[in-house]
Amino acid sequence: MLGKLIKYDLKYSARIFLLVHGVFLLACIFMRLLFMNRIDFEAPAEKYITLITLIMVVAVFLLSAVTITTALLIALRFYRNLFSREGYLSWTLPASSSEHLLAKFISGYLIMAADILLVAAGLVILLTGRNIVDAYRQAAPELEPLIGSTLGVYAGKMVLFSILFGFASVVQIYFSIALGQLFADHRVLLAITFYFLTTVIVQILSSVLAVITGLSSGWFVSDNAAFNLGQYTDSLYLIMGVLMAILAVAEYIATNYIMKRKINLI
Repeated sequence: MLGKLIKYDLKYSARIFLLVHGVFLLACIFMRLLFMNRIDFEAPAEKYITLITLIMVVAVFLLSAVTITTALLIALRFYRNLFSREGYLSWTLPASSSEHLLAKFISGYLIMAADILLVAAGLVILLTGRNIVDAYRQAAPELEPLIGSTLGVYAGKMVLFSILFGFASVVQIYFSIALGQLFADHRVLLAITFYFLTTVIVQILSSVLAVITGLSSGWFVSDNAAFNLGQYTDSLYLIMGVLMAILAVAEYIATNYIMKRKINLI
């Protein structure tokens, strides 16, 4: 039954997910062919800075749209399938609340990981033109000592960290929705509120840990030669990874408890 639940969840999200990410990848291809490949970085900066700024604005908009859509797909599937009127049918299936939650967790994580990989692929398409590669080679002698590796390795670590701990974002979404169901009115609004509150709490805890471990001092280093961004981010990934794992486990347990004891369908 667990496998079937995961299959249905993935099938539910597949069409919109593929459409949105397909548009994103096509947009990256078009922006590279029509704009990025035409930029001459040997020319004075004022000749291409406006175009680069416009491309960055469009890229940020597309990235935001894609990531928000992915989060909404995960959230809506969880909410509609378990807590709306559709939940009356879902809960008649021969599956416990723990199996329902585990299925949603696995399918949500797979969707989140696929989103991260496709977004990374789009950025690679956009930023690997010959002119950009040549410009990077000129800047590499100054940049690579700062980040402690090549830019490709540094970016790869960011993608790997995002994939490894993408489950924390999925659990946070489920936890917020489950908390919202504890109230009789305004459940969706409260779920959104709880999501932002948990995000703020994570940021506060991250800042406190950064101060305790001394990582925050890296933000104010005045001697650039003594600061290695690669080592700093590696330490930050370790601390954030541990924090996110602990919070995710706690939120998963709490969500499982709510689903077992406090179910309140619309």
